[in-house]
Amino acid sequence: MKILITVGTTPFDNLIRFCDENLDPTLEITMQVSNDASYVPNRFDYFKFTNDIISCYQNADLVITHAGAGTIFTLLEMRKRIIVFPNLDRDDSHQKDLAGIVSRKKWGLVCWHYQDLPELIVRAIDFPIVPYEHQEFLGGPYINNIVRKLYFGVNQ
Repeated sequence: MKILITVGTTPFDNLIRFCDENLDPTLEITMQVSNDASYVPNRFDYFKFTNDIISCYQNADLVITHAGAGTIFTLLEMRKRIIVFPNLDRDDSHQKDLAGIVSRKKWGLVCWHYQDLPELIVRAIDFPIVPYEHQEFLGGPYINNIVRKLYFGVNQ
């Protein structure tokens, strides 16, 4: 099983370090670390940035990801098996909130504690994921009109 661990653009050194030091070294793991990472893996392959992250997602059987909205929804739309690990060291709670939604909707597994990650990797193989169905958002023009009216006095 090919596993990709991705943290996006914000450093999540605690996750990368834990995975590097504690996951089974026989697993086929590649890690995407932040360009500003203080810790880089010693036991697994890694990269800092790629213009083609979608290919990395496509080549993975399982993606362990931070709870960034762009990453999660891209992976859900690709119907990838995911383990979401929210970065609780961030100042805001959006990653915690989004991870909670993934868990409640059963779109993937969520890891709240580092020590649970190895077991979740095993569970992810057979976890019955509820497919995410993209819902088209049609409110863009309405919101754009409100913003233009409020800030520019223009009504379309």
